[in-house]
Amino acid sequence: MARFDVVGSATNTAAQTVIEVANSGTNHRLFLEAITFGATGTPDDEASEYQVRQTTGLNGPVSTAVTPRPVDALEAAADAEAWEDPNAEPTYASGALAEFGLQLRSPFRWVALSVKRRPQVAASTGAGWGVICNAVTTAWAAHVTIRYEE
Repeated sequence: MARFDVVGSATNTAAQTVIEVANSGTNHRLFLEAITFGATGTPDDEASEYQVRQTTGLNGPVSTAVTPRPVDALEAAADAEAWEDPNAEPTYASGALAEFGLQLRSPFRWVALSVKRRPQVAASTGAGWGVICNAVTTAWAAHVTIRYEE
């Protein structure tokens, strides 16, 4: 199994997805390893709330595609696809896997507790994760990196 990083950014507008990674075509079980959050500009003492949610449907045609990069340069290309700053939201399963309230001056990283406790999705088209801005005090450029295994 290979590990990949997906890096995306978008203006952290409330109720808008920043980045999504999901199966599209050749489907595999995907395992979420880590998510890193950050902001650029001069964010002052602003706050933002993000949710990590499981996707069940794709929005690729109306988004900017980003290429998952293998952590090990000798690995083959990823089968899953990723998108940033969508014009239309993906289809989400109900409820959030995690929710983070962040102060924008400080980066934040979430890491799965262990290999056995990583969130995972089925090997089906559209199955994956999205990071959505749930609430924000002011709009800034949000940067999110998702590390996953397929």
